[in-house]
Amino acid sequence: MISQPPTSSPDPEETELRSLMLMIFSVVSSILVVGVIIVLVILVGRQFLDSARRPTNATIPYNVNNRNVPLGTTLGTIFPTKVGEFTRTNMGGTLQNFQVIYQYGEARVTVSGSQSVTVVAAQAQVKRIGDREGRGNGGQFIDEARPYYSFDFRYDATVARIAYSRDRWYFEIRAATREALDLFMNGFPY
Repeated sequence: MISQPPTSSPDPEETELRSLMLMIFSVVSSILVVGVIIVLVILVGRQFLDSARRPTNATIPYNVNNRNVPLGTTLGTIFPTKVGEFTRTNMGGTLQNFQVIYQYGEARVTVSGSQSVTVVAAQAQVKRIGDREGRGNGGQFIDEARPYYSFDFRYDATVARIAYSRDRWYFEIRAATREALDLFMNGFPY
């Protein structure tokens, strides 16, 4: 006959310790899972809110988010002598601070701006222009988190103006009427 080893009952302290360790592990695991779920909900919610406030292509004036970035190294190579019906009549400054004037009949358009040091600096200029002139018709979009482009568009009975950035460049373009600004922006390459 084979003898059976004596059975011993588990030590009550050891059983209690194992139960306590299992309970601690369960609580810590639950806290971690809840924390991960909260972080995911926050990230998804923020993404949803960001996409909801981002303008659509239908609300971005003159398609400034898709315009070319100037590649020239002088004002003369960047600003064409003709923009649609408009002719360049005056040009001054440097790439860091320029002003170019175009004329078509009585309509005059002034283009000023800069090739900024950074993308964020160009965007800050657009915000500064918008803050200086206050709110009116048009719209504004400045996204500090992803500064690919920004714009501030204003018009009323006396002036039409768009300030926008693309990459490190910002432009402020002014005309006396919205119609003149529209006509100019239809031909402006940037």
